[in-house]
Amino acid sequence: MSNVICIGNKNVVMPYSAVGFDIRVVNSAEEAVEAVKSALDGYSLIFVQEDYYEHLSDLIEKTMEKAVPVISAIPGPLGSSGRAFENLREIIKRAIGADIF
Repeated sequence: MSNVICIGNKNVVMPYSAVGFDIRVVNSAEEAVEAVKSALDGYSLIFVQEDYYEHLSDLIEKTMEKAVPVISAIPGPLGSSGRAFENLREIIKRAIGADIF
C-alpha cells in the first residue's frame, strides 16, 4: 500500500496509479467526502480533485492540527482553478513558517 492516495474522477486519478499512488474513483462530492474519511487513517498524503476539495473544509480543518495526513487539491479535467496552488502554498507556509511564493 502506498502512503499517497488520489481521489477524483477516473480521468483525473488514473495517471497517478502509474507512479504507484493508490487511487479512489468518485463521481460526486458526497463520494469524495466518504473516500477522504476512509483514507484519513491509512495515508500520509491525500490528493483530492479540486472540484470536490471545497466540500472537505470540515475534514481539512481537523487535519490541520496534525502533521499527517496532508490533504491537498489536484486540478480537475478542465484544468486548475488555482485552488491547488493556494493550498500547497498554505501547507508550505505552515511547514516552514514563511511564504516562499
